[in-house]
Amino acid sequence: MEVTEDRPLPAVRAILLASTGPVFCSGHDFADFSGRTEEQQREVLAACAEVNMLLERVPQTTLAAVNGLATAGGCQLVASCDLVFASSSGGRFCLPGARSGGFCHTPAVSLGGRVSPRKVFELAMLADEVDAAEAARIGLCNKAVAGGREELEKEVDAVARRLCQRFGPQMAIGKQVLY
Repeated sequence: MEVTEDRPLPAVRAILLASTGPVFCSGHDFADFSGRTEEQQREVLAACAEVNMLLERVPQTTLAAVNGLATAGGCQLVASCDLVFASSSGGRFCLPGARSGGFCHTPAVSLGGRVSPRKVFELAMLADEVDAAEAARIGLCNKAVAGGREELEKEVDAVARRLCQRFGPQMAIGKQVLY
């Protein structure tokens, strides 16, 4: 959605992605793909790509609160958000494709816009998990929040409130310009 000075802004001022369980997002269930045609598989992957691109195109700031594992397509989802916060006690990130002889193609491409190429290569080829502190160090998340879910929720709530107070046409246009 393109924002202009004369187009009204949506009522929603920020978008938050979070989980309630031990996994933030695990990406695709490739067992589900086994019964689909190649065309159906492509449609699923295209829909997922559209969701990730939409996170950058919407005028609102998108936030991810990661308290659990963000793996494969889940890691891609995180990389597509504008701001990412992860709990130091539970936030973890991984591109696991190489563990089974595969490769996390599209997640690696999305990480390439946030993380150095050498680090993306390492994550994709070695399939190691990184914790919240390492994710913050390499630019995959903005901040590793000390503590667990409760501390993460407080931090993200405070940031979201600040964003909502400042949200307006210039902020939305600024996001478009940055991307």
